Amino acid sequence: MLRWIYRIEKSFRTYRQLVRRSGDLHQEDTNVAILGGGITGLASAYFLSQRLPRCRITLFEGGSRLGGWLRSQRVDVSNGKVVFEQGPRTLRPTKPNGWITLDLVRDLGMEDQILMTSKESVAAQNRFIFFPDHLVRLPGPGSSLWGNLNTVFFEPLFKGMFFAGFTEIAKPARSNVDDESIGSFISRRWNPALADNIASAVIHGIYAGDIYQLSMRSIFPFLWYAEEIKKSVTAAMIGGWSLRWPQDAALDSERAKAPPASDTIRAARDASVFTFKKGTGQLAERLEAELRTSHNVDIRLNTRVEQLDQQREESPLITPSVTVMVVNMYFPNPSILPARGFGYLLPRSLPFEQNPERALGVVFDSDATIGQDEVPGTKITVMLGGHWWDGWEAYPDEEQGANMAKDILQRHLGISEEPQAIHVGLQKDCIPQYAVGHHSRMAQVHEALKKFRGRLRVAGNSYNGVGLNDCVRSARDVVMSLVEGSNQRTGLEGFDKENKPVLWQK
Repeated sequence: MLRWIYRIEKSFRTYRQLVRRSGDLHQEDTNVAILGGGITGLASAYFLSQRLPRCRITLFEGGSRLGGWLRSQRVDVSNGKVVFEQGPRTLRPTKPNGWITLDLVRDLGMEDQILMTSKESVAAQNRFIFFPDHLVRLPGPGSSLWGNLNTVFFEPLFKGMFFAGFTEIAKPARSNVDDESIGSFISRRWNPALADNIASAVIHGIYAGDIYQLSMRSIFPFLWYAEEIKKSVTAAMIGGWSLRWPQDAALDSERAKAPPASDTIRAARDASVFTFKKGTGQLAERLEAELRTSHNVDIRLNTRVEQLDQQREESPLITPSVTVMVVNMYFPNPSILPARGFGYLLPRSLPFEQNPERALGVVFDSDATIGQDEVPGTKITVMLGGHWWDGWEAYPDEEQGANMAKDILQRHLGISEEPQAIHVGLQKDCIPQYAVGHHSRMAQVHEALKKFRGRLRVAGNSYNGVGLNDCVRSARDVVMSLVEGSNQRTGLEGFDKENKPVLWQK
């Protein structure tokens, strides 16, 4: 008789969660264990306590605090405080996942804590890539047609890309390929320069990953299925096609019955990004406060679950991840930046002498999140490492990290002033990496978990989206499947072979 054993690795690194169901959830003696107190675990416990108030919920967290990678700190500086974000700093209100997060914010009574960045702000309109030795503003709103064309035709960053956009439509579509790396896909459909100069920078900012290792199918599903269904990504975009999943259509039907949104929520839905007055960590704090007043929720900190035993076969649930060092800095000088905007990213094609520290990107926080700080000045965050540090046995210490970040600002932005406040944090294994074949691996895990007949389900950023909104959505979905009582749900229904997206025109 085989025993199924799943080991939770390294104190619940990532947002990986497991929800265990036993018996009938509508009975008073039902027990549900939630493993991990990151945003997915907190949201799962909250949704479950609201939907099934008689269910007994135990939330296990291996560390001494809740919130996972949501780490907002209020730091003392001259004449006031500023907010430093060590994890995610803003949320996109994109539908449907962003709207689910906003619904949660409304239910928690946090509407008055929302800070929005409008689509007309400098942070929304000015985004940069550093290449090969200067900041390049990406074409888009806020610049004239001539300015955008001048950038595309004359900046080395965009060399050969204008004509590649026209030739893509005539290139043959792939056949009989289950998955492909982002770098390979973009090089094949357009050209290697677009992959190395643009796509790698974007992926550095989101996944801190390597475009030649990460899955195109899992990370950019619209582009993947556009080639499969329409034979050309360009043709699909020109035709105004969008990707629609069956689960999103069902969610839209359910949300159509919801009460009208308030003026604040409607405004947030139309913003470029949003956050909170005390940082994104405020959402985790509010969830924790709600759970601690709930009669049916028991929170156990410093309780690391080492294994789960079940009479089942072994199932691989591990998704690899990368480590990122985050360096926050505050300067009293409000005019220290040479350009205004959200910040800039660094592509893999950047010459080594311009990035020996292996930085991923730099965020101009004082432009990106206005309204959090009590005093004027400039906040900057430098992100280091990610896939560049794969295989390292040791990482830079805090002093080394601070010096590396200051060297980057000196070299790229000409900033030589010493920051008044600085905070360095090493986030080990913080961002899951959806490597090529991720979809197929998750489909296999989905089938393996079916054997538990609903007693073991998963949610979190190791599976279907690394963002905060993705985590809240996955928490909501797994709780709804528990409430509905299906014993074949696993939390990975999106990877079922019968779950196929369609392209549709609005």
